[in-house]
Amino acid sequence: MLIYDYDLCLENARFYTGNRETVANIYISGPYIAEITRRKMRSMESIDCENRLVLPGVIDMHVHFRDGNLAYKEDFRTASMAMAAGGVTLGVDMP
Repeated sequence: MLIYDYDLCLENARFYTGNRETVANIYISGPYIAEITRRKMRSMESIDCENRLVLPGVIDMHVHFRDGNLAYKEDFRTASMAMAAGGVTLGVDMP
Protein backbone atom coordinates (compact mmCIF):
# COMPACT_ATOMS: atom_id res chain seq x y z
CA MET A 1 0.00 0.00 0.00
CA LEU A 2 1.39 3.38 -1.01
CA ILE A 3 1.30 6.21 1.48
CA TYR A 4 1.21 9.75 0.12
CA ASP A 5 2.26 12.86 1.96
CA TYR A 6 -0.12 15.13 0.02
CA ASP A 7 -3.18 14.93 -2.23
CA LEU A 8 -1.88 17.15 -5.02
CA CYS A 9 1.39 18.69 -6.15
CA LEU A 10 1.56 21.67 -8.51
CA GLU A 11 5.08 21.05 -9.78
CA ASN A 12 7.29 23.85 -11.08
CA ALA A 13 4.63 26.41 -10.21
CA ARG A 14 5.56 30.00 -11.03
CA PHE A 15 4.06 32.57 -8.67
CA TYR A 16 4.86 35.90 -7.04
CA THR A 17 5.62 36.56 -3.39
CA GLY A 18 5.89 40.26 -2.77
CA ASN A 19 7.63 41.63 -5.84
CA ARG A 20 9.72 38.51 -6.54
CA GLU A 21 8.95 35.65 -8.93
CA THR A 22 9.39 32.19 -7.43
CA VAL A 23 9.32 28.70 -8.95
CA ALA A 24 8.58 25.87 -6.53
CA ASN A 25 6.28 22.93 -5.86
CA ILE A 26 2.97 23.67 -4.14
CA TYR A 27 1.64 20.74 -2.09
CA ILE A 28 -2.05 20.55 -1.24
CA SER A 29 -3.80 18.46 1.40
CA GLY A 30 -7.58 18.54 1.25
CA PRO A 31 -8.62 22.15 0.65
CA TYR A 32 -5.39 23.65 2.04
CA ILE A 33 -1.97 24.59 0.73
CA ALA A 34 0.17 22.50 3.05
CA GLU A 35 3.70 23.31 1.89
CA ILE A 36 5.63 25.27 -0.71
CA THR A 37 9.10 23.94 -1.36
CA ARG A 38 11.56 23.03 -4.09
CA ARG A 39 11.90 19.52 -2.67
CA LYS A 40 10.12 16.62 -4.35
CA MET A 41 7.68 14.77 -2.07
CA ARG A 42 5.04 12.11 -2.58
CA SER A 43 1.55 13.12 -3.70
CA MET A 44 -1.43 11.21 -5.04
CA GLU A 45 -1.66 13.46 -8.09
CA SER A 46 0.76 15.81 -9.76
CA ILE A 47 0.27 18.59 -12.32
CA ASP A 48 3.29 20.01 -14.14
CA CYS A 49 2.83 23.80 -14.16
CA GLU A 50 6.06 24.60 -16.04
CA ASN A 51 5.75 27.87 -17.98
CA ARG A 52 2.43 28.61 -16.24
CA LEU A 53 1.65 31.30 -13.71
CA VAL A 54 -0.27 29.99 -10.69
CA LEU A 55 -2.72 32.50 -9.21
CA PRO A 56 -4.99 32.36 -6.15
CA GLY A 57 -8.73 32.22 -6.64
CA VAL A 58 -10.22 35.17 -8.52
CA ILE A 59 -12.76 37.58 -6.99
CA ASP A 60 -15.34 38.97 -9.43
CA MET A 61 -16.72 42.18 -7.90
CA HIS A 62 -19.49 42.68 -10.49
CA VAL A 63 -21.69 39.65 -11.21
CA HIS A 64 -25.32 39.65 -12.36
CA PHE A 65 -27.03 36.51 -11.10
CA ARG A 66 -30.22 36.22 -13.09
CA ASP A 67 -33.48 35.85 -11.23
CA GLY A 68 -37.16 36.31 -11.82
CA ASN A 69 -38.07 36.20 -15.52
CA LEU A 70 -34.49 35.54 -16.65
CA ALA A 71 -33.81 32.55 -14.36
CA TYR A 72 -34.26 30.18 -17.33
CA LYS A 73 -30.90 31.48 -18.68
CA GLU A 74 -29.04 30.83 -15.44
CA ASP A 75 -29.70 31.00 -11.74
CA PHE A 76 -27.59 31.35 -8.61
CA ARG A 77 -26.70 27.65 -8.66
CA THR A 78 -25.62 27.41 -12.31
CA ALA A 79 -23.79 30.77 -12.23
CA SER A 80 -21.90 29.73 -9.09
CA MET A 81 -20.92 26.43 -10.72
CA ALA A 82 -19.65 28.26 -13.82
CA MET A 83 -17.62 30.67 -11.69
CA ALA A 84 -16.05 27.83 -9.71
CA ALA A 85 -15.14 25.98 -12.93
CA GLY A 86 -13.32 29.12 -14.10
CA GLY A 87 -11.37 29.68 -10.86
CA VAL A 88 -13.61 32.40 -9.43
CA THR A 89 -13.87 31.86 -5.67
CA LEU A 90 -16.12 34.83 -4.84
CA GLY A 91 -18.76 36.63 -6.87
CA VAL A 92 -20.41 39.84 -5.64
CA ASP A 93 -23.93 40.16 -7.06
CA MET A 94 -24.95 43.51 -8.53
CA PRO A 95 -28.73 43.97 -8.38
